[in-house]
Order: sequence, then C-alpha cells, then structure tokens
Amino acid sequence: MAHSIPNNSSQADRDLLQKMPDLLLSMEYEQLISDVKSLYRFMFDQTFTR
Repeated sequence: MAHSIPNNSSQADRDLLQKMPDLLLSMEYEQLISDVKSLYRFMFDQTFTR
C-alpha cells in the first residue's frame, strides 16, 4: 500500500496513511463497491425495465 502514496504528499500525511489499519480501509472499499453496484443496478433497472 505504501508504494502507491504520492511523493508530493506531506510527511505527516504519509505517516497517517501508513498507520491506517488495512482492515478499516478494506471495509470502506467493500462498502463503496457495494454502493456502486447498487447504484448501477438501480440505473440499469430504470433504463431497461419499463
């Protein structure tokens, strides 16, 4: 994860990101992906089911 942090971010930001729990990050990503899937499904239904 550390290698994807931009070089132009401050040292404090990098330290904070490195201390952030991977579990919390992955849970947030799973929730985001779930929300996106729900949104696409909703849009698909609105578009193709009349």
